[in-house]
Amino acid sequence: LNIDWDTNYVNYYREDGGGGPRLDLYPRLSAPIPLSPYLEARAEAGIRETFYNVQTFGEGEWDKGDTPNRLLGDFHTEIGSTLLRDFSLNPDGTEGISHNFRPYIQYDFLSDANQDGLPSFDSVDYISDQNTITYGIDNFFNLFGSDDTGKTTGRDYGYLKIFQSYDFREVVSDTPFSPVNVRL
Repeated sequence: LNIDWDTNYVNYYREDGGGGPRLDLYPRLSAPIPLSPYLEARAEAGIRETFYNVQTFGEGEWDKGDTPNRLLGDFHTEIGSTLLRDFSLNPDGTEGISHNFRPYIQYDFLSDANQDGLPSFDSVDYISDQNTITYGIDNFFNLFGSDDTGKTTGRDYGYLKIFQSYDFREVVSDTPFSPVNVRL
């Protein structure tokens, strides 16, 4: 069981406009789920609480309350498997490329909360709700070999990730599937 605690405190100041301190607390619990020797699975759950003390500077106006806050809950689970293969570049097998192939499927849920009464300082201030299932394939390529002293070396060479999501919130629309995303 892992505990992550992502927290930040920022005090925004502007000569004109809204500003003030913001405290964002985001604890998360994560745990592996033992399914089989060939499947990797994990589940994560978190709560995000954001507190504001809105102040106006100069000619700024704010009429939505001095201490708004937001509470969000999220859940993430993933199941996948990793397949590995080394490809030798030399006949003696001392140098080559290692390929990791990982198909997966994941589910993400982020609760919906009314965020209209919050100030807009940066990307933390508006987080859209989510209810998606994503499937994809991750490919990782690593170079391995030996240096002049005979010590084994390795380095990441690149990756190719392909994934697509299905949004349960868009079931009644014509486009519940996201575009196919490719990252190289």
